[in-house]
Amino acid sequence: MEKNDQAARLMLNNQWKKALSLLEESYDAKPVDPWTMTIMGTCYFAMGDYTSAIQLCEKALPLIEEPSGPLFILGNAYCSVGRYADGKKAYQKAVASNPVDPNNVHIKKLIAAIP
Repeated sequence: MEKNDQAARLMLNNQWKKALSLLEESYDAKPVDPWTMTIMGTCYFAMGDYTSAIQLCEKALPLIEEPSGPLFILGNAYCSVGRYADGKKAYQKAVASNPVDPNNVHIKKLIAAIP
């Protein structure tokens, strides 16, 4: 997980490509780690590669107990490619999967903004 920690620090400085490079090394070593997939999905989303973000987060979902993280990224990515109904469903599932998450206030506003 050391590479993931290094990647997280890079992400704080918007160094998405460098972070992704480290995360890919982690992913190659352990391709079933849902958190690495989710963090990679976050990088791809931040770089505008919504398709890759969707693919990784969808792959992470069945592997994770508390899926609010990948569901939130999925919601963002789906909405970014015009899949608003899918985005809304992902946001709703994120809220339902962790009802006490303080981020739910923001997510609920996103849900309300989608017709």
